[in-house]
Amino acid sequence: MVLTIENATVGYNAENVDDLIKSIKTEVIDNAISSFDGNFETLQQSVEEIWQGESEKKFIATIKDDIDLVKKGLNTIYQNLEGEISLIVSKMADADKKVFERH
Repeated sequence: MVLTIENATVGYNAENVDDLIKSIKTEVIDNAISSFDGNFETLQQSVEEIWQGESEKKFIATIKDDIDLVKKGLNTIYQNLEGEISLIVSKMADADKKVFERH
């Protein structure tokens, strides 16, 4: 619900909130993950050109594991944010329903 009286607007638009959440996922989380993946491939190629042996393989595996942890963390943070915002929107919708209730 959005209420505008003169130049003051009070309320929220749940659809806009949902679009914003999806935008955060696409423009922040997905882009960061894509960047990690692309940069890892470049790093891996560079390391393989100059470094041979077991330590090179362990280095690449360690970096890949760390990147996977960061990607998992980004997705977890997004899911937590999505849940918190969903809860806020739900509470706002409940409050909106009660604005003109008679007791």
